[in-house]
Amino acid sequence: MPTQNAPCIVCENPAAILNVGSGVARYDCPRCGAFALSGSAEAALPSMLTEVPLRRSLMSHTLRRMQRPETSRLHTITTDDLPSFWVQGSLPTPSQQANALIVWVGDHQPTSFDLVEIHRSELAAIIGLQISQPDDSGGFSWLNTQLEPKKLYELGPRGNKLALKLTMAGWEKHGELKKTTVESRDAFMAMSGGEDGI
Repeated sequence: MPTQNAPCIVCENPAAILNVGSGVARYDCPRCGAFALSGSAEAALPSMLTEVPLRRSLMSHTLRRMQRPETSRLHTITTDDLPSFWVQGSLPTPSQQANALIVWVGDHQPTSFDLVEIHRSELAAIIGLQISQPDDSGGFSWLNTQLEPKKLYELGPRGNKLALKLTMAGWEKHGELKKTTVESRDAFMAMSGGEDGI
């Protein structure tokens, strides 16, 4: 497959890499991650994203959440698949974004006192921030300003990367969020089992 630098078709990040071959376009984007589009999906997508500008952020968030460690074999997104990437219609609320940030940092810190590094745009897509220029600094700066008084994490900007680690208050919040997730999953499974037994 021929490789070239090109803006991401979804988030318009200029640092994406495009591989084209056999009717499939594969993008490797710092924000969205790795994804593949059929030829017809690649042709249809720009106008669909322009129709409702928020779709770019919604699709970027969904693509990033779909990422798996193994990206050599990607599912090819077809034209029929495209609406599923923005079907929810809205991004996570600021409180959901804040919670997602705490969970991500806690899940990825090597130890309780080591910083975890991540590209700002990648983190913005993971937690569901709207795309902002330059390099997603606007959305993250706002969220960080709102969270600073709570002192849940320490932040060390490193160019377009962020270095983060949770404080003790952050670890307590992380534990509460993880417990809530497990309890919600258990309750859902119990309800499913209960319905099967009726």
